[in-house]
Amino acid sequence: METPFTLRRTLTLAALVLVACGESAPPADGGSTTPDARPPDPTAPPPSAGHDLVYHDAVGAVLLVNAGLGGHNDAQMTGQPTRLWRWDGTRWSLLDSAGPPVRNLGGVAYDARRDKLILHGGTFSAALSYGDTWEWDRQGGWRRFEVPGPGTRDHTQMTYDADRGVVVLFGGQASLASFPGGTWEWDGAHWTEVATVGPSPRVHHAMTYELASRRTVIFAGAASGSIPLGDTWAWDGRAWTELTSGATAARTHARLAFHEQLGRLLLIGGMDMQGLARNYLGWDGSTWRSESFAQPPPRYLTGVAYDRNRQRLVMFGGGTTGDELLADTWEFDGVTWARAP
Repeated sequence: METPFTLRRTLTLAALVLVACGESAPPADGGSTTPDARPPDPTAPPPSAGHDLVYHDAVGAVLLVNAGLGGHNDAQMTGQPTRLWRWDGTRWSLLDSAGPPVRNLGGVAYDARRDKLILHGGTFSAALSYGDTWEWDRQGGWRRFEVPGPGTRDHTQMTYDADRGVVVLFGGQASLASFPGGTWEWDGAHWTEVATVGPSPRVHHAMTYELASRRTVIFAGAASGSIPLGDTWAWDGRAWTELTSGATAARTHARLAFHEQLGRLLLIGGMDMQGLARNYLGWDGSTWRSESFAQPPPRYLTGVAYDRNRQRLVMFGGGTTGDELLADTWEFDGVTWARAP
């Protein structure tokens, strides 16, 4: 009998989310699960789930990678290239439209030391996932690296270790029945597996680099077999340390970002044991606590990044109940969330 995560996205990513977490769909009247209706902007990124946002120091703006996937109309994007979008605080603009084949649920990070955007792996459909590594810069565009590494990997996460100048990759699935648990690092030329002991293998976890502790932090996700996790781990470049082990805050399909103005990690969106998570969590260095500020409507597999230039946390899109994907943009200044015009 197949476990939920041996099934990649079938008809829709949203359907997989619900099956993978072992949960029924949230009730139709489950609160404010959708933003206020606004006509779509044809010049802006399309509705998406499983995409990524990163802050690009040299561009001085948040970039959006791999928008447009996550729903039942994915086949319409067959053969299209990866596109990069730039957020200037007021509007999105297309920065590059000649990237590798479009995919989502891959690893994306920005190497500030070398001024490179890195992409590894990802998936387009139940029959097509990737194991390639690409870099993008403003002068040369996209470049593919033909080097050994993590191999085919989707539902994974990457982040940039600013202290050591390497990109860290952990987790994801390599095939329908393979969930690697090793930790890999990319230095711009080579992949190196730097640890085989640490967090248990998982998918749909949240991961980012925490400037305050100078460590990469992983929270939760789901083990193969769809078991929701609630543990927290930190990687310092030498070893993993388990910071919390309980499942009281079990959550999958969330995103993690370090808000530099607040000086702490924020966990955004995702799904808990009741369905779409209704609260965001903050990390105080030892405990996850529910944040008290008013929040945007619940969603899973959104994209978040901290805009260092404007001191705002930026969020775009994600999925809600059923097949609905979002294309809304929100910003958080450390006190209030506001939807962008």
